[in-house]
Amino acid sequence: MPLTFVLEDLSAFTARNVGGYAFLVVFGGAFAAVVGWAAVGQKLTVLQLAGAAVVLAAMVVAQTRTQTDVREIRT
Repeated sequence: MPLTFVLEDLSAFTARNVGGYAFLVVFGGAFAAVVGWAAVGQKLTVLQLAGAAVVLAAMVVAQTRTQTDVREIRT
């Protein structure tokens, strides 16, 4: 993304473009792990799987929090 700031003008940053970038950032690693497993038989360790589970759980918690929950945490 920082290189994009240098090479593109600000009109390139539409909501759709930023959303697409966010999608790739979030799911890129998972996609690479699945392709690595399917294409060449790579395996993840227990620690890597645990880390992936923690990241997914954090994403679920972050998405299900309401604005009221966030205000309660800050006060």
